[in-house]
Amino acid sequence: MAKAFNGLERIDLFAQEIISQISLGRKESVNEIIKQMENKTVVRYLYNKYKDDWFLSLDDDCPYNVDDWEEKYYLFSYITENDARRKWGIRNEDEGLLLLVSLTFEALREVLHK
Repeated sequence: MAKAFNGLERIDLFAQEIISQISLGRKESVNEIIKQMENKTVVRYLYNKYKDDWFLSLDDDCPYNVDDWEEKYYLFSYITENDARRKWGIRNEDEGLLLLVSLTFEALREVLHK
């Protein structure tokens, strides 16, 4: 199925969903987020885990190319917990969601500076 939004278009909506989950008190380990990025499943992992409190539908018929988002996060999967602390200011191991928000900003910054 062709998607209306490809590449990183509307990945900001995913970041907003993550912020909402943080506001609800949800936490993910940095290592779990990195593992999910390595598997190209971080977006779907979070969506499926928190779907009941998610505003944006990311089911197969959604207009966003989730595979493109997964690919972008995969490109960040080389990082370690130490990198998260040093480069993105993530101080605690249970702040994987904050890391993902920071990486989304990084991805959008890369797009803006092309």
